[in-house]
Amino acid sequence: MRNVGDRIRRGRRIKGWTQARLASSLGVTTSAVGHWERPDGHQPSSENLVEIAKHLSVSVEWLAIGCGDMRAHGSCGSLQSVISLSAEEEMLIKRYQGLSSPSRALLVQFIEALTNSAESTVKAGVARASRESKPSLRPSSIASLITPT
Repeated sequence: MRNVGDRIRRGRRIKGWTQARLASSLGVTTSAVGHWERPDGHQPSSENLVEIAKHLSVSVEWLAIGCGDMRAHGSCGSLQSVISLSAEEEMLIKRYQGLSSPSRALLVQFIEALTNSAESTVKAGVARASRESKPSLRPSSIASLITPT
């Protein structure tokens, strides 16, 4: 395989996916995938390259530079070798990957709102504690600040 585009096309065809299917799973246009696969087309961003590799079940190393094993088997280019996930985290990722792009975007917005809300709650609790002249917050008191009431 001479270039990234050839490797994207090969991985996609082996998986049995159309350009439209890959585009949908990545949240990009079909024409973007077409451009990536053309010899004179644009190369995907590094973020998209990692996502393409994940969705096509190929190693990032093989996809990016054509070296190593094509399949992601815990090699240096796979997500599994970079981080260790609990069973619950793996389940969440699999369910996330099964969502449509609009549903994914909605879920990300929800998580950001939830995170911002928890951070605001902690900040408010810290401010309240300093107003009450408490010398420090113990871990148990921090946990009580972020526990929903």
